[in-house]
Amino acid sequence: MTGTAKLKYFCLRFTVPVTHRNFVWKLLLGITPIYTESDKFIAKQRKMEFHDLRETTKPHQVYLTMWLLRTRRAKIEMTTQLETPLFRSMNRMAESLWHIMEGDQNYDNMVDMYWILRGFLDHIENFHNDIRKLFECTFTLLDKEDTDLYKHLLKLDALNNIPFDDWFCSCFAGTISNTSIPKIWDKIAVGAYKILIYVAVNYLII
Repeated sequence: MTGTAKLKYFCLRFTVPVTHRNFVWKLLLGITPIYTESDKFIAKQRKMEFHDLRETTKPHQVYLTMWLLRTRRAKIEMTTQLETPLFRSMNRMAESLWHIMEGDQNYDNMVDMYWILRGFLDHIENFHNDIRKLFECTFTLLDKEDTDLYKHLLKLDALNNIPFDDWFCSCFAGTISNTSIPKIWDKIAVGAYKILIYVAVNYLII
C-alpha cells in the first residue's frame, strides 16, 4: 500500500488531527507534491498563480471568484452567476473553510486556503452531474434506517422540499457547525462522497 493509499485509509477510518489537517488535505487534494524535492518549485508556482488571480478580484467572495477565473467559468455577469444555487452552495463552503482555517491573514496560509478550496470545489464538480444518484441513495438509506420517518415525509411530499442539493453541493457548510464539519470534509478530501448520504440521513433522523 502506497503512502497516499495509507493516508486515504486513515482518513476514512479516523478524524485527522487538527494540527495536521492543513497538510493532509493538501496532500489528498493534490496540492502538495508527493516528491519533496519539487516542494519549493511547486509552492512558488502556487503563490504566483494565487497572486495573479487575487489581483483581478475584489475581497468579497474572493476565493470562489478566483476558482471561477482559474477554471475559465467566470461570466461577464459574475454577480448574477454567484447567485445561482450551485455557486451559492460553493460560496458557503468557502466561508466555512475561512472560519475553519481561522481566517489567517498570513500570506502562505491564504495561498493554502485557496488551493484547498480549489480541491474541494473540484470534487463537488465531479459528483454534481450525478447528484441525483446521491438523492436516490439517501432515500434508500433513510427508508432502511427509519421507515416511519421516510413514509411520513413521502406522505407530506416533503422530500422534494428538503434542500439536498444545497447540502451536498456545500458539503453541509452553513448547515453543520464549523467545529464538526472538518470530520466530514476529511472524507470528501479522499473523494468519499457517500459520506454525504449518511450525514443527510442522520441529520434528518436527529
